Amino acid sequence: MTALRRQPGVSRTVPIDELIAADEALLEADVHVSGEVRGGVENGRLSVIGIVTAETTVPCSCCLSMFLLRVPVAFDEVFDFQAAPATSGELAAQHFVGTVTGEALDVADLAREHVLLAFPDQPLCREDCAGLCPVCGTNRNESPCRCTIGDDDGRLAKLKCIRIQP
Repeated sequence: MTALRRQPGVSRTVPIDELIAADEALLEADVHVSGEVRGGVENGRLSVIGIVTAETTVPCSCCLSMFLLRVPVAFDEVFDFQAAPATSGELAAQHFVGTVTGEALDVADLAREHVLLAFPDQPLCREDCAGLCPVCGTNRNESPCRCTIGDDDGRLAKLKCIRIQP
């Protein structure tokens, strides 16, 4: 977003089509980000609104199957134009307002930041993923498992003998 500083009331839309490298995203595969970011200046501040979608292939946290994860991301940021970074006293009063130093704001970096923050910690291939059998390792989404999983934990067997008197 360049030159909007001198054009109050004018907005500009920038298409986003970026690839975030897997090592940068700490994921197993690259992340494709597409969408658009719109920005405009009002009251001396730059308002940036973005709607993007991120797609990558990740393993399910329960069954370990690889699947395509789509993460829709919407963000709304406000920036002040300043020649120098704000002091700590100024930050306390406006801690939700970013600062643009210079004439440009890299909206691709802004979109990348919001995408990486929106990714789930434990992605699931589907909401009702049955996961892997803890006994035989079968993916219970693909085939049923006949293993019996007992509630008995040998480490806690002695606690069953304790009787609590009211």
